[in-house]
Amino acid sequence: MTKKELKIINHLSKDEVLGDVIKQLSLPKLNVSSNFFHDLMSCIIEQQIHYRSTKKIFERVLNNVKIEDLTIQNFHKLEESNFKGATLSIKKYETIQSVLDLFSDEETEWNSLKNEEIHRKLGVINGVGIKTIDSLLIYSLGREDVFIPDDYHIEKIMASLYKLNPSSNLKAQINSISQDFSPYKSYAFLLLLNWKNKKTN
Repeated sequence: MTKKELKIINHLSKDEVLGDVIKQLSLPKLNVSSNFFHDLMSCIIEQQIHYRSTKKIFERVLNNVKIEDLTIQNFHKLEESNFKGATLSIKKYETIQSVLDLFSDEETEWNSLKNEEIHRKLGVINGVGIKTIDSLLIYSLGREDVFIPDDYHIEKIMASLYKLNPSSNLKAQINSISQDFSPYKSYAFLLLLNWKNKKTN
């Protein structure tokens, strides 16, 4: 175990509930994706971060046109296939076009931007919400201090573990608890999800 991993574990273990979770699991890794465009498009088509999706819609769409890694350069293949394998609304097509416009107009070093800057850039796209952007920050850009208090699974997990009242502004309760996880909120977020997965397997 590295010094940093030990530091993260010690900090998060100050929360008694999360400390018990940590005892049962390994500390998750935060990875940085090599293709942010691919990940963003997968979120739009799947309606959730594709690493967690069980629907595999995005995977089918890419397989149909024999693409592994989606880029601006090969995106035309999806358009030519009319996104075979996915049923997309007009609104979703508009969102996809807005993303294409953003990535075509400028080359952005997403890894070099602060979280707030990424929210500003992507938040103007209709159909790309705060939850989607935060998911990308965690799963695609490996940001350490992001927590999604209104994630469906997190709400269920934390209501149970922390004995929260689901009918009394659950998001605010979770948000308040998660502040103590800073500056390692993302690790706490993933630990709680991994704990749920371990319990259901």
